[in-house]
Amino acid sequence: MGFDAASKAALVLAAWALVASAVAAAGSAAAQGGAEPSPAQRCFGHHRFGADPVDVAKTADGQTVLAQVSWGYHDSIGCYLSLGEDALAVLRAAPPPESLPDSGTAVSQGCFAHHQFGAVPVDVAKTANGQTVLARLSWNWHDSIGCYLVLDDTALGALRASAATASAAEAAAAGWYPDPACRYLWRWWDGLAWTDTVGDGTAEHTDPLVPSDSAASPSEPPSDCPAAGWFPDPACRYLWRWWDGLAWTDTVGDGTAEHTDPLVPGDSGHPPGTAPDCAAEEPETPEEPEEPDLEPAVAGWYPDPTCRYPWRWWDGQTWTSSVGDGGPATSDPIRAGDSDGPPTTAPDCSAVAGWYPDPTCRYPWRWWDGQTWTSSVGDGGPATSDPIRAGDSDDAPATEPECPAAGDLPSAEEAVGHYISISGTCAIRTDRTAVCGGSNRYGLSDVPDGQFTAIGAGGVHACAIRTDRKMVCWGFNEDGRANAPDGQFLTMSASSRHVCATRIDNTAVCWGWNYYGQSDAPHGQFMSLAAGIWHSCGIRTGQTIECWGDNDNGQSDAPDGQFTAITAGFIHSCAIRADQTAVCWGSNRYGESDAPDGQFTAIAASWHHSCAIRADQTAVCWGSNREGQSDAPDGQFTAITAHSGYTCAVRTDNTAVCWGLNRYGQADAPDGQFTAIAAGADHSCAIRADQTAVCWGSSNDRQGEYTGQADAPDGQFTAITAGGIYNGLSCAIRADNTAECWGSNRYGIYPSQVDTVRADAPDGQFTAISAGGGHSCGIRADETVECWGDNRYGQTDAPDGQFTAISAGGEHSCGIRADNTAECWGRNRYRQADAPDGQFTAISAGYRHSCTIRADNTAECWGWNWYHQRAAPDGQFTAISAGYLHSCAIRADNTAECWGSGPTNAPDGQFIAISAGAFHSCAIRTDKTAECWQRTTTRPAGISWAD
Repeated sequence: MGFDAASKAALVLAAWALVASAVAAAGSAAAQGGAEPSPAQRCFGHHRFGADPVDVAKTADGQTVLAQVSWGYHDSIGCYLSLGEDALAVLRAAPPPESLPDSGTAVSQGCFAHHQFGAVPVDVAKTANGQTVLARLSWNWHDSIGCYLVLDDTALGALRASAATASAAEAAAAGWYPDPACRYLWRWWDGLAWTDTVGDGTAEHTDPLVPSDSAASPSEPPSDCPAAGWFPDPACRYLWRWWDGLAWTDTVGDGTAEHTDPLVPGDSGHPPGTAPDCAAEEPETPEEPEEPDLEPAVAGWYPDPTCRYPWRWWDGQTWTSSVGDGGPATSDPIRAGDSDGPPTTAPDCSAVAGWYPDPTCRYPWRWWDGQTWTSSVGDGGPATSDPIRAGDSDDAPATEPECPAAGDLPSAEEAVGHYISISGTCAIRTDRTAVCGGSNRYGLSDVPDGQFTAIGAGGVHACAIRTDRKMVCWGFNEDGRANAPDGQFLTMSASSRHVCATRIDNTAVCWGWNYYGQSDAPHGQFMSLAAGIWHSCGIRTGQTIECWGDNDNGQSDAPDGQFTAITAGFIHSCAIRADQTAVCWGSNRYGESDAPDGQFTAIAASWHHSCAIRADQTAVCWGSNREGQSDAPDGQFTAITAHSGYTCAVRTDNTAVCWGLNRYGQADAPDGQFTAIAAGADHSCAIRADQTAVCWGSSNDRQGEYTGQADAPDGQFTAITAGGIYNGLSCAIRADNTAECWGSNRYGIYPSQVDTVRADAPDGQFTAISAGGGHSCGIRADETVECWGDNRYGQTDAPDGQFTAISAGGEHSCGIRADNTAECWGRNRYRQADAPDGQFTAISAGYRHSCTIRADNTAECWGWNWYHQRAAPDGQFTAISAGYLHSCAIRADNTAECWGSGPTNAPDGQFIAISAGAFHSCAIRTDKTAECWQRTTTRPAGISWAD
């Protein structure tokens, strides 16, 4: 505010009114009390300092600074605050301010003129004592007190720091000191007060303070503290119990490990002194007491009386569920009928728990749990369930059961098309030989000679157990997944990148990829294992489940109970309980964990679906059905296996059938001759020799709504493309060079929509066109690029310039410029848009990777490589195509080769064009006929594909 003569007068009056109020208040206090009040009493009472937080109180900003000021009083100005000598010294020593306070403000001029600051050396001026301090003060005004001085932020900070340093200097330094509460050896003093953090010399604990605890700062060690520590258990149930300094705790031990044993009414509450009297009490009877035969056994590990494990924990009174085999303890609940007697001598275990020849002769092996035969049966692969029936032997395992002779194994010719087990594209024939189909780029189909009892296929590698129980693996060996360990094995399970197996001593071993710890098999004994994608699970010899590895979706949080079979999928797991009901846990995004009601004998989980064989031997599947993988056919089955997008099973007549993948017929190429071909997600399109277009596969979206991407329009065309990793769509260039698209329009792939399924592409003439995941791109007649549709990642923001080739991928686009250099744009999370330097003749953008052919005709790919889809082979090529999780190319000799995951099993012969889709691929042969294939087209002989 401004200060003219009138306002100065008002300021003077206000200031004197303030002084008068202060004097009046002081006089009143003196009259009533009979003694002259101190400045603090006089000023605090008048200003209600702290109760009415006027600016001066706000400026003081808390007790740290207030502790360094005191009230003063002067007749000319009334009440004021004085800084102490220590505070003044701090301010003088602090670095000087960069500039003096502005003396030109209205408040500064008015207050300085009124108080004649410096001309009349009143106390406040004397207290300020020089320019070093004055430079940190500025005038301010408040209606209740008139003029006052304000310290700047630097001054306040210096005062606070000084006060904190002084306070810390007076207190004991932060550190560990003897616990004044006497409950622990040590307690942490933070420099000002005792905390809840305590220790016993080996580890930290938390122990909240209670009102009766000492609050004194550390000095001498506390006296009369019974030291916390291990003492003989006064409850006589364990060897040792922890005394916390005040009371006995639930923490007990046996000399090797800690356990928990809650105290119960009647247990001693006396502090440690002499050793407790744990002798057995004499029975109270009117008869003459008899001495007990045995003293109670002390708590400890003893031979398991249930015979299910080598050892079981006796807590001093009863047998517990803690069991072990020499490794970390596990859990096996006591069951009805288990011994409840104390440990005396070793139990009479006729046979320890394990796999033995099935006494029912229905399976090669059956699990004996130490007391009875269970419903868990197997042939070396994942365990299945077969309930014990009336009349089945209940004798303990001793000698081999007398089973009817199985007869001679079928001949090699008789075994073709007949199987006893199946896994992916591999199977074991009835003559015990193994066979694998699919791509043989990594040698998957080069199955070793011999006879086998179990097999597991992981996509591009496989492992099997021979009849002599030795393991053999073959195929792709990244991460060591095909490095079979030495020794003999009982069961095995293979996933895409790692393998798990049980040895003949029932211990577990896993090998291969271990990023999530899925190959770190735990100690202990297992009856069956299941290798998932990022995690693994096993059924222990007590029939409880343990899982390890990734658990982001709860797939490793196994339920309680007893189980006979286990399977691990991508991010979910399933198992069969002892009562033959099924349960799943983990991800349920697609319903893959919604196990149906009923009883089951076998179960299998894959990426997003699960399948099982019911007690009546029919098959049922649940979860994702995108590829028809959950449409189980009719009939009866003995074995089942689930994989990404498809399922296979062995019928009771030993024939095998698979379903899924080609659900929409997208791999069923029509007859005739063709000049161009394109593979999409659920459909394919091609241009016939007469330039008409034809499409086949699904014309619906994933929700079953009609979208029409497989309904090609009439007319003649020169180029065609099938896209839609996310949505079904097709585009083509007509003979007049105009573009047309049809199918889904979810992302506005068509700039203008004519009806619900058909729309117009951009106007103008085009020389090339490509449909991607949710967008499309084309090259105009002037060689510029135009893209349309989904642009969440900038995939339709085509760069300027001229291009000779264009390709729309999942969420990015790539092209070849007129100077033969490559450029990509759009999403680049997986570096799929980081085109390499050099000159190129062809380019293709896939789902999250890209591929190209260089000027020297070699192939190169970049981007996402989880499935090795960018691992282009050596050699020279004339055409290339990047798909969903795989890539395909035509070599200089016109043969086709594919790599990655999915339909990589390119057929033999010579080709002139090729296209990699989502889950299938298509190509045109040199005779201009078309052929398509999906990833399991090349199956072992005799395995049919369900309609």
